[in-house]
Amino acid sequence: MNTSKPEQDRELQNLQKLPLLFLTGFFALFALAFLFSPSFNALVGQAFGGLHEAVVTMVAWCRSL
Repeated sequence: MNTSKPEQDRELQNLQKLPLLFLTGFFALFALAFLFSPSFNALVGQAFGGLHEAVVTMVAWCRSL
């Protein structure tokens, strides 16, 4: 292969980015699939319900001090 040093460096950098690109693509597809799944609304509701419960408990504890 008859390439110059800067071209080789650029090619090496592009190759080093491939695993990150594949992981990003995988997680993006996973997130989209999860977003459109029926359990997503239930999970978000449960998470925000738990967060609301924690805030209410913390406010009640602060008032009791």
